[in-house]
Amino acid sequence: MIPTVLLAAVVVGRWWMLPVCAVAWVAILIAVGAVDPALQDAGEMWLAAGLAAANAAVGVALHRLVVATFGQIRDRLR
Repeated sequence: MIPTVLLAAVVVGRWWMLPVCAVAWVAILIAVGAVDPALQDAGEMWLAAGLAAANAAVGVALHRLVVATFGQIRDRLR
């Protein structure tokens, strides 16, 4: 399910997606019942949010790299 976060960040390509993906990922884990917020340690929630933010950062960086590469190719073809 973590590719969901990566895909969202690749599509949007903005750095503000990092906290959005972190919160959304924890909400997804709670919604599907993977974790119970009443029983789980708060550290695990922070870890899940951090991993989601890291994956989102990779997605945003990938988006930026692709946009910059195609921009340079377009400029060289002119």
